[in-house]
Parts: sequence; C-alpha cells; structure tokens
Amino acid sequence: MPKTMNKSLNSFRRRCRGLCPALWLVLLLLLLGGQAWAEETPPALPHYLYGVINASPGDVIVASTGPQEIAHTAVFVADGQNVYRIALPADDPNTTAREGARENEVIAFTVDGYPLLEKVIWHSGHIDRIDLHRAKLPIGYLPLLVKASP
Repeated sequence: MPKTMNKSLNSFRRRCRGLCPALWLVLLLLLLGGQAWAEETPPALPHYLYGVINASPGDVIVASTGPQEIAHTAVFVADGQNVYRIALPADDPNTTAREGARENEVIAFTVDGYPLLEKVIWHSGHIDRIDLHRAKLPIGYLPLLVKASP
C-alpha cells in the first residue's frame, strides 16, 4: 500500500474511533426511546354497573369521583322496572388529564342533581349489580350545583 494511502487510512480510522462512542450513544438513545414508548401502561378496563333504581325513566344518573364527573346515563324501563346500566371508565395513566376513576377510588352518584345513598369502590374490569336509591331529603331541599373553577 502506498504511504499516502496508508496515512489517509490511519487518519480515517482515528476519526472513526472518535465517532464510534457518539454512534453507540445515538443507537442506545433510539433503543431506549422506543422501549419507553412500548412500555406505556395500557388503560384499565371500565367498571360496569347495572341495577334497579327508584327514579323515573329519562332521569340522568351521574357518576363522579369528588367534583369530577366520569360517566352518566339515563334511567330506562326493562321488564316493568326502572333500571340503569353504566360503564365507569378508567383513568389513562399516560395522560395528565383525568378521564376516569383509579383503582379503589370511591364513586358517588346523583340523579338529576339529587344524591343517591350508594357509593361504589371502583375496580378495573368488575361487573356488579348495584340497586340505587334516592336519599330521603327534607322538603324544600335544592341541590347545590357547584362549578369547578378552571
């Protein structure tokens, strides 16, 4: 091999040795970035509820976790009874917004603004029959609707 070519080859090798750690670092970051994306936690399954309710057909049932409404449904008639069914969604852990409930969180219900006696502890994937009952309220009771501040 001629001397000039040998010098250029050696120079090329020295430059490549300097680039090699940088290339490995880029490859490692690409692999870790892809791995972190693949390991996102999938959202949990909803908690399904159904049952009889002492409310009129068309009344709206709202399920909430504190001030946050997570689901609503309407009362309907089936087999001569006033019933409901509702899917309480799970919160997506990959977002900052609140879309649903978290494991072991207490869910409260209202029907057309009036509180219901029952509360449910949220569990992913459960299907439960819960009969809902309106609380007996004093005459002249008006529900206080509070809007959450942004």
